[in-house]
Amino acid sequence: MLRTNASGSYRNLLEGVSTHPMMGYYLSHLRNSKATYDAGGNVVTSPDENYAREIMQLFSIGLVQLHPDGSLKLGANGLPISTYTQTDITEMARVFTGWSFSQRNNPSTSNTVIANTSFTYGNGSERFEAQWTSPMAMFSTNHDIGAKSMIGLSLPANQTGQKDLADVVTHLSNHSNTAPFICRRLIQRLVTSNPSAGYLYRVSNVFTSSGGNFPAVVKAILLDPEARSQSQALSLTSSGKPREPIVRATAFLRAFGAKSQLPLSDLSAYGFPSTELAKFPAGTTRPRLNNSTAALAQSPLAAPTVFNWFLPDYSPSGLLAANGLNSPELQLANENTVIQSSNFIYTPIFGGSPSVSNLVDQNLPPYNYGTSAHNVLIDVTPLNALYMAVVDVNGDGLFTNLDVGTFNNATKIAEACTAVVDRIDFLLCAGGLNARYGNTAGKPRTLILDAVASISASGNSSTSATNQATYMRDRIRTALWLVMSSPECVIQK
Repeated sequence: MLRTNASGSYRNLLEGVSTHPMMGYYLSHLRNSKATYDAGGNVVTSPDENYAREIMQLFSIGLVQLHPDGSLKLGANGLPISTYTQTDITEMARVFTGWSFSQRNNPSTSNTVIANTSFTYGNGSERFEAQWTSPMAMFSTNHDIGAKSMIGLSLPANQTGQKDLADVVTHLSNHSNTAPFICRRLIQRLVTSNPSAGYLYRVSNVFTSSGGNFPAVVKAILLDPEARSQSQALSLTSSGKPREPIVRATAFLRAFGAKSQLPLSDLSAYGFPSTELAKFPAGTTRPRLNNSTAALAQSPLAAPTVFNWFLPDYSPSGLLAANGLNSPELQLANENTVIQSSNFIYTPIFGGSPSVSNLVDQNLPPYNYGTSAHNVLIDVTPLNALYMAVVDVNGDGLFTNLDVGTFNNATKIAEACTAVVDRIDFLLCAGGLNARYGNTAGKPRTLILDAVASISASGNSSTSATNQATYMRDRIRTALWLVMSSPECVIQK
C-alpha cells in the first residue's frame, strides 16, 4: 500500500493508511463500533478516539495552526492557535466506526480466501494473513450514521461510512495546515533538519497547487536551491542532517551489493506469489536480520511509539540548542549507539554478518545451503577491479614483480588506493570528501588515503601474488571502514 501510493497523492495515501487493517489494529479503529446506550439513553460504550486524534496530530494538520512557511499563527492573546479540540476528536471518532476485515482465510490455516462477513472476526492464524493484506470493509450496522461536525467540516446524517471517511480525508488533505506540516517532515527526512522558512514556503506551495502530488513535491524538495547548493551545504551549519542509523547501514549494504546465499525463489514452494517474485531481478537473495535495536537503536517496522524513533523538533543540549537548531536523528545518539551503529557495519566489511541468524537445518536437504549461507556479505569485486586497474599493468590478473613500473612503487599503490577511496566516497558521501577537502594535507580525505596506503606498506616488495592480494583486501577493507565512519558519511549534506 505504501509503495503503491508513494508515487500518487497525499490524499490517496491518507485514505490507504486509514483503511489498512494494520493501521486499524495499531491505532484501534479496526472493529471500532458506534456508541451504545442503555435503556435510559446513557452512553455505555463510545467509539475509540485513538486514530481520530492521530490522523490529525500526526498524519495531517498537527497541533497548532501554521502559515505556509511553517511559522506559527498567533491568536489575539499572542499564543499559538490549536488546530482541533477534544470535541473535534470525539466527532472524528464517529467517522471511523464500522471498519473491519474485508477478507479472511477459510479455514484460518488454509490458503483459501473468502469475503469476511463478521464485524468481530478475530486476527486469524499466523502466516495465513489475507485479512491483514486487504483494505478494511465497512459494516454499515456498526457505523454511526448521525450528522457530524469537526474542524470546519460538516457531514450530513445517513451518509455511508465510506463517504464519511472519504470526505474527512479530502478535507484534511486540503486543510491549510497540512501542506507546511507534511512538507517540513518530508524535507527533514530527505534533505535537512532545519529548512528555512523560504524553503518550506516554496515546497508547501507546490503541495497545495499540485493537490499533494508526491512526485511534484519530492521534485520541489530535491531541486530547491537549498538542497542543490554545494556552497551552502558546506558553509551553513544548519545545512544537512544525520542519517538514521538503519538508513546508513542499509545504504552501505546496498551500495556494495550485500546479499546472502539464500535464494528468494525458494519461497515459491511456500506460497510466495510468482507475481511478486517477478518484480525482483534474477538471483535475488533473502537477507535475514535479527532485531537491530541493540546495535542501531532502530529495527525495521518497530518504532517504539506513534511518534517514530525521534521527534521533528528535537534539539540536543549544547551548541545546537544554543543556536536554535534541530537534529531529530540525534535523539538516538548516545555513548553506546554511536559506537554500536559503526560496529554493525564493521562486521560485513571484515567478513562477518550483521546481526543475523541461520535458518533451522539450512545445511540439510532439500536445500543444502551450507552453515554460513545466511550471512549477509558485501561484494568488493568492483573495488578490487579499480585497484588492479592501476597496478596490474601486464593484465594477468595478479600484482607481482612482473608488473614493471607499478610493483613496489609507493606512488602507484597510493594511486590505486585513491581510486578505491574516491569510489567509496562517491557511493557513501556523494563525493563529499573529495569535493570538500581535495588533496589538502591534514584533512579527512588525505588522512584516509595515507592510512589506507600504509596498510602492510612494509610488504610492498613481496613478490608473492597471494601476499599482494591480501594487502589489497586489507586496504580496501580499511578504506570502507574509514569512509563509512567519517562525518561526511554520517551527516548527509
